[in-house]
Amino acid sequence: MMKILQYILVLFLVLCSFLNESFAQPPTCAQAGCPTGGVWGEWKTIGSGQCDMECGGCGTLVQTRECISDPTCPCTGSSNRTTGCNFNACKYPTQKVCCNPYVPMVVNKVQICGPIPKTIDSSACCPQSTLYSEWSGYSSNGNGGWVRTRRCLTASIGCPCAAKDITETMDVCPCPAAIGLENSDCEGTSLPGNKGFFRAMAIDNATCTAKVLFYAENQDTTPSFQFCKPMASGYQGAMKFDGAYITVKESVSKQCVAHTVFDCTHGQNPDYGSARQDVTFTCNLQTKKWIMDFTGNDIDSYYQGNWTIN
Repeated sequence: MMKILQYILVLFLVLCSFLNESFAQPPTCAQAGCPTGGVWGEWKTIGSGQCDMECGGCGTLVQTRECISDPTCPCTGSSNRTTGCNFNACKYPTQKVCCNPYVPMVVNKVQICGPIPKTIDSSACCPQSTLYSEWSGYSSNGNGGWVRTRRCLTASIGCPCAAKDITETMDVCPCPAAIGLENSDCEGTSLPGNKGFFRAMAIDNATCTAKVLFYAENQDTTPSFQFCKPMASGYQGAMKFDGAYITVKESVSKQCVAHTVFDCTHGQNPDYGSARQDVTFTCNLQTKKWIMDFTGNDIDSYYQGNWTIN
């Protein structure tokens, strides 16, 4: 009888130790940055999470965990494991109360099979520098502003982040105005046409869209600016229409490309009382670059092409 009581006491102490480790915040890592073995997140079940056995820890589940310090500090160890499930003790008339490696123990007057596998690595510690996920793209906050969020990667192991660093809000559209294209901006390509005319974007912060007012006629000045050029192909070419060109540096290709954005021949816009047209843009809320609506591509800079031969 005494041996049985001693055995129960030992199991109770083991369980208490396990519970304390599971729910207490891990200690701060001794070294700056990440610990040598990296920082693992909690174990999470793959699939439906349905256990294939009713009791005793006899069923199995497959779990995975994420190295939350990667790539700054790679983790060592396995990212997958097989573990038991349904740890309530099996009742009579089953032959086994618990399946190996679990043993019977009483917690809060309830018999279970344990120790229950930990969801957090016992060597876990809180990095001295807080770890965050990448920022999400911006979205409207419903109050005229724009908001983006990121996750605290260490929260799942009991290492919280400062709440103020999880959310970032801007009162204006997060895309900064694109700048005028310079000759030196083009990588491996020459500018189509000559540098002509640049007008700053008019940004609508409520919708994160922008307009740039372009000339739809040539300017008879000294020197003259030939903003309209005969179109080379298609119906417009056959009809000898002139096109207004925008030259942009595309963000992905890094190339400088000219596009015909509208027809100068029919470019009269009564809203402006002269031959002018808008070129429109939409903010890419993920990249914070302006999408030129005419092509659907992100751009870094732009100008209206001048085709005068100097």
